[in-house]
Amino acid sequence: MSEQLSVPLKKSGEVSLEESLKSFLGPYLPSPGGEIEKAVKELDKLRREVVSKKPPKTTFALDQLFKYHDQLVTLENLFPSETLIPFTWDDAFSKASVFSGKISLALSFMGYEKHCVLFNIAALQSQLGIESSSVDTDDDRKNAAKYFQSASGIFEYLKPSEVAGDNLTPDFHPDMLASLSAIMLAQAQEMFVTKAIRDHMKDGIIAKLCIQTEEMFADVLLKMTRDAVKYNWDRSWLQNIKGKKFAYYGLANYFQSKVCGEKKMIGEQITRLNVAIENMKTGQDKTGSSNFHSYFMSEAKRFLAAAIKDNDFIYHEVVPTPAKLAAIPKVATAKLAKVTPVPTKFDLDFKNPFEDMKIVETPKPTVVESEPVPVSEPNVGWNIPLIAEATPEPVVSPVAPPRKKKSEENGKGDATDSRSDSPATEPEPVNEPAFTKTKAVRAPTWSQVMNDSWSLIKPYFEEAVLGKK
Repeated sequence: MSEQLSVPLKKSGEVSLEESLKSFLGPYLPSPGGEIEKAVKELDKLRREVVSKKPPKTTFALDQLFKYHDQLVTLENLFPSETLIPFTWDDAFSKASVFSGKISLALSFMGYEKHCVLFNIAALQSQLGIESSSVDTDDDRKNAAKYFQSASGIFEYLKPSEVAGDNLTPDFHPDMLASLSAIMLAQAQEMFVTKAIRDHMKDGIIAKLCIQTEEMFADVLLKMTRDAVKYNWDRSWLQNIKGKKFAYYGLANYFQSKVCGEKKMIGEQITRLNVAIENMKTGQDKTGSSNFHSYFMSEAKRFLAAAIKDNDFIYHEVVPTPAKLAAIPKVATAKLAKVTPVPTKFDLDFKNPFEDMKIVETPKPTVVESEPVPVSEPNVGWNIPLIAEATPEPVVSPVAPPRKKKSEENGKGDATDSRSDSPATEPEPVNEPAFTKTKAVRAPTWSQVMNDSWSLIKPYFEEAVLGKK
């Protein structure tokens, strides 16, 4: 099956995981070196191979991405959500121009690195799906459907991502991821249509599968033309999806016309063949491929010529207009492609060296619990706080030292006043008022303050204004 779309891979800059992870692991490991240090070196090497460089379109490259993703899952659980490792990733669809470079985003989150790797896993699966679908064997078609369904599940899983918040590159916008998921699922449905045709299933069943595929591509087109993302697509992508929508509507009418031929409904058969040819031709024009469904175009023209000849000479049925055709029945069971859930780990056989690692926590100091200190309630609203009123102790007056009397026994003036020659005696300290007794009283109200003030100024007011004494 040709004319299918593959998602380009995101590109990332060089990051020294070895040095950064050693700085993280050092304080927590019981002893440096050993298997963990070796695993860190291998992880750093693995990232350079599968992320920093463009991986080849091989299953080995996909397995390497699986291993890197699984180790990131373990490391994400070991470290805090925010690290000191800046992971820079470019938008998968943006292109550098003369005026600006590619859109990119740098975040220090293990989860961001993991989500970008998941995006690349889905992108590589879409590329492997196209390679498998180009080989016309049942096993390859089965593998292609498997790849497309897995990629659809990953894009659907990434859609509600909150790793980067509002700082998203366009390829991580929810509407963009929803579109990519729908594209992958519709391309997986194509594989089931091809298998049904190759297995020569009944024409009515194939017609139902084709009309379901047309509906899925119509849903893809609706998602791709939403306001948030409609300018982010390359024009060829939109034309491809439009072409697929027309082509599968034409193919559904082609197989339904064969049902009409078996039932000798020649008039309806002629109309459906005309509708089939017209829509498949439009599909070829929009996809830009003249080979797309070219075999069925040739068959439709051959059957149309035969049906017109039979109707002219034998049946003479009225040929209805396309508007009067009954819709081809749609059944839920015709949607064979299903979204594959994203596993926690892709490679169950791979022994992750970080799985058994236990972070040694630093012992916390013993804290002696003390009685809780009561916390006073804050003053809320207009409540008047209680004010502590102090009752001072009575003040003790200082006692002056006694003077010495003059000697009157000898009648001589030898005696002197003790204040003149003797040093001054230090006075006893004054006992400061001790605020030992307190009681809580409420502050006076505004009316009380006004009454007290009026009692003080009333006499002066009467004398000055009223002339009273």
